[in-house]
Amino acid sequence: MGRRIIPVNAKACLHCNLPMERKRWGARLEDRAVYARRKYCDPRCMGLAHRKPDPSRDAYRKRAYPMRKDRCESCGVAERLSIHHDNRNWRDNSPDNIKTLCTSCHTSLHHARGDIHPIRSSLGWTDCDVSETPSCQHRPSTPLSCSQEGS
Repeated sequence: MGRRIIPVNAKACLHCNLPMERKRWGARLEDRAVYARRKYCDPRCMGLAHRKPDPSRDAYRKRAYPMRKDRCESCGVAERLSIHHDNRNWRDNSPDNIKTLCTSCHTSLHHARGDIHPIRSSLGWTDCDVSETPSCQHRPSTPLSCSQEGS
């Protein structure tokens, strides 16, 4: 005479609505109390069910990370890689929108597009009247204004 079989209430996964059964590990069957507490058929369904409707920017970044390639698509460097969104929408993580760039190429791309403007005062640049000296190119090493050059 074998063990008495106790009927278990049938239930469905809260995320995918597929019918759930008690899990088996070899000849062992999942405990009834554990099965009764379980709400999702597997960890993947649980993760998908707990996603926020409007995730943070960091969450989008983490979702895009697996699509990152192992080399910069512009110069081929394999160090200090970052992810660039071609359409400038960081919420769009479709594979055709994501580009892998090294930090140097990524910064250069944004400078070329006009997205990044250097703050002149923090770099030591000075304000010059271009009409007076059109060839003025002050660098941080020469923090003089054009009017002070001659003195």
